[in-house]
Amino acid sequence: MKYCINCGKEMKDDGKFCPNCGQDQTAAVNNDSEQSSIADNQTVQQTVALGKNYWKYFLGKLAWPTAETSDEPLAFGYISVGLYAVLQGFLITLLVSHGLNMVDALLNFFDFDDSSMQSMPNMGSMFQGVSFSFFLRTFIIFLLMAAVTIGVLFGIEKITLKTTPDFHQTVLQVGNFLNVINLILLVFSLGLFIQLFSVTISILVLLMASIFFQLALILVINYNARNANCKIAPFYIILLFFVVNALASGILFTMVVA
Repeated sequence: MKYCINCGKEMKDDGKFCPNCGQDQTAAVNNDSEQSSIADNQTVQQTVALGKNYWKYFLGKLAWPTAETSDEPLAFGYISVGLYAVLQGFLITLLVSHGLNMVDALLNFFDFDDSSMQSMPNMGSMFQGVSFSFFLRTFIIFLLMAAVTIGVLFGIEKITLKTTPDFHQTVLQVGNFLNVINLILLVFSLGLFIQLFSVTISILVLLMASIFFQLALILVINYNARNANCKIAPFYIILLFFVVNALASGILFTMVVA
């Protein structure tokens, strides 16, 4: 599957013209005669077009997260979920780094002697450990947790609802709500990075983001249950989802941490 170099819509790999905008996919988009070879590369053009289209989608879902998603590229849902994991990992990395800096400052303030410091962990080495490797591990954990949650959501809906979106559509539905959460995480991550916000406020934002994520899942289940005219009350479907998801997430977290 490839994307149109003009509008970013999905199209067949062998398609020469976009079914949405009619753009010729074989023609080079030339602004002047001295365009670089990189700009002429079709893959680069498709990536740029996809990025522009995702930005329009992102702004649209900020205003109306529950809007119809049938015309949106399915890849956008995976991008939003990936950004959610990246931003969560980035914010937690910043919080841990700030926490270690605070501990290090307290040790210096109270002027511990060498014998006391020998019994303490090496603050410098700990701070250096909160780097890309720590961020990568945190990102993977959040990505796995999100994947398990969406998988449980899809499975519960498949069992309880007569008609349900396919897995890719389910990811896109969740991603619509994650756009709002991602914006909040981005603002407060950058704010903490430049020391505009305190650690306490950032921790509260991190907790709120998790709560909003759970609320988004409830809204997705309720929306699909009502559209499917399900005989089971959405409340019980939501309750079943949270029980199964708590068990699955607990098992995953135990496996990852252990």
